[in-house]
Amino acid sequence: MKNRFIACMVLLSFAFSAHAQIFGDDPEMKVEGLKDNSVWQITEMALNEMDFGVGDFIPSENVLLSNWIQWNSLTIKNRARLHFKYSEGVLKINITDRAYKSNEGWSEAVGKLSKKNYKKFVKATADKIKEINADPEMVKKAVKSSKLIPAFCAVQNTGHLEWKLLSFEPAPNDRPVMTFEVKNISGRVLKIRAVGGEFKKVSGIGTARFFFYWDNPDGDDNKIITLDPEATAIGKSPVAQGYSLESALGYIMHFDFMVDGSQKSFEMYNLPLPYTYTEGD
Repeated sequence: MKNRFIACMVLLSFAFSAHAQIFGDDPEMKVEGLKDNSVWQITEMALNEMDFGVGDFIPSENVLLSNWIQWNSLTIKNRARLHFKYSEGVLKINITDRAYKSNEGWSEAVGKLSKKNYKKFVKATADKIKEINADPEMVKKAVKSSKLIPAFCAVQNTGHLEWKLLSFEPAPNDRPVMTFEVKNISGRVLKIRAVGGEFKKVSGIGTARFFFYWDNPDGDDNKIITLDPEATAIGKSPVAQGYSLESALGYIMHFDFMVDGSQKSFEMYNLPLPYTYTEGD
């Protein structure tokens, strides 16, 4: 029993160390003036342009880690990652998990990076983020090309239905309303029950739930409609009572619905508010 307890403690310790970050003595660097709806896409672009690449993204903690950066000091192999923490327009950059390769494997490095490597890894990345953030066209490119956070797309195909966001309009008490055009593209009659969903914040916590109703439902239940092939229907999704949403930038809109009894869903990122559909969106 004692040996089993010790083994469990070792496993727990390993699991904790696998996720905990180790910060050394290297100074923190800050980049200010960033926005919730583009901070991670800009950081992603900067990391890719620096050839560091994106590692782990933890939206619930407002944290992004680069891939491992490796270099040699004399004949000794070294590695580290860049750690990004975002809050209220400020991005903090640290060196984390810095280690050197020994005969026993990777061991934690002590002391600070050389001035040359601090400038090459930390300062150069911060400067690249500032450069991108200062250029509206570069920011737009970062958002549109992001693989970390897909860009806003007004049309979503589920394989059976085409959901097109026609508008997203402000409303009293910060309870904006989405209007959708839904088209049956399956080639057969479909029975659709729209459930609704929620807006989840991409970087950090926060949510606003919404519901859905059809303009012309089948009967008393305004969530249910039957669509012939190629037919369309209009439905609306207001933010639910008790919730508010001033802006959807920096949020993922998650929508749930049923088709012939099967659960389906889709997501949209960074919905503009207000918004009116334009061909190509």
